[in-house]
Amino acid sequence: MDFQSLIKTPVQNWVDGHPVVAWILEHPIWTIGLVVLGIFLFWGLLKAIAHLSERVWLSLLSFPLRFAQWVFQFGFQLFKFSNSQKEEPQQQEPEKQEQLMDLLSRLEAVKKEQDEIMEK
Repeated sequence: MDFQSLIKTPVQNWVDGHPVVAWILEHPIWTIGLVVLGIFLFWGLLKAIAHLSERVWLSLLSFPLRFAQWVFQFGFQLFKFSNSQKEEPQQQEPEKQEQLMDLLSRLEAVKKEQDEIMEK
């Protein structure tokens, strides 16, 4: 036995026992392409994880501000609602009557203008 056969025989037996390694050795161009594709996929996965963690942290850090904003808005609406209930409905009725009378007078003026235009 020579030196080359001493090394070649165990390596050949190992490659025969592992068909994936045999395929990689027989198709180097496909192997390079798949490795590059795997790197791009892994890189995209890392970017997606980083983006997700960034959004989670931003949401967690902005939650107290959003909660405070919601509390103030709710409090303002509650205050506004309580003030509107305190006003007397009798005071609102004359205002509505005045608005209706104003609208009716405007409509009459527009009707007169329309009649004048139609006569010409």
